Amino acid sequence: MTFLCPSPDAPAPTQTAVIALVPEAESLVGRYRQRLDASAVWGVPAHVTVLLPFLAPHEVDEQVIATLTAAVVSVLRLPLHPSPMVRA
Repeated sequence: MTFLCPSPDAPAPTQTAVIALVPEAESLVGRYRQRLDASAVWGVPAHVTVLLPFLAPHEVDEQVIATLTAAVVSVLRLPLHPSPMVRA
């Protein structure tokens, strides 16, 4: 399990999300994320957002993390194949 260590300049958390980390993409998107993605200052690596918003920050506790971990631990790691982004 990864816990984030925000930079001292990071604002207080206002929301939470469930994300799937994609560290392999950091070399491709890292420089853009530093400028354009507020989550980067929190130390959030390259990722795919699964659920946003999740819970209010004060609602996330060890039980929530344990339940979420149990729910996703059996999910197989899927290969990521980059493709052109299409917006509707």
